[in-house]
Amino acid sequence: MDLQFYGANTISINFKDHKFVFDDNLNEIGLDSVTKASDVAFFTGQHQDSIAHLVFDSAGEFEISAVSVIGLPAAAYLDVDGKTTMFKIILNDLTVLITGNINPNIPDYLLEEIGLIDVLMMPVGGLGLMLDPVQALKVIKAIEPKIFIPTYYQTDNLKYKQPHLTLDNIIEQLGLEVKSREIKLKLRPSELTDKTQLVILEKV
Repeated sequence: MDLQFYGANTISINFKDHKFVFDDNLNEIGLDSVTKASDVAFFTGQHQDSIAHLVFDSAGEFEISAVSVIGLPAAAYLDVDGKTTMFKIILNDLTVLITGNINPNIPDYLLEEIGLIDVLMMPVGGLGLMLDPVQALKVIKAIEPKIFIPTYYQTDNLKYKQPHLTLDNIIEQLGLEVKSREIKLKLRPSELTDKTQLVILEKV
């Protein structure tokens, strides 16, 4: 299983001949969409139409090419009545959780549904728009992933309507040592530890 990051909260999970693409709203921030017709698209919140042959944007349980996908409803950031969908991806011995712009106060029943997570990918752009690093740490401590990868921070060539925290801001405020910086993260169960490690996925 490989992970790549394209900016904002756009992420891909690649395995064998399959590609899952998450939150590809890149057209809204000055970049080209990375989704192809052969891909499977997932959206944690509102989204444009997608050319993907399969699109998932709500809670439920799905099986796609031997991959288990669980969509979990969660409260949206600063709007407990608003909803977003977290996607839990299970392939072989690896479990990845990709969140949208969630509220940091995750109830116990939802933490039980989330369960054990190897990799957590979550927006940490801050500045009142989404989780800031302090709030992100609250989520990290609750979920206890083996790897945490931040998304939705300020990067070159992205035309956000409002500024976001830079990656340097986020790393400093998280207070976690960066284990590695990767263009493509190849996940191997044998390399995971019990202590949460901060991994930076460089924008493709």
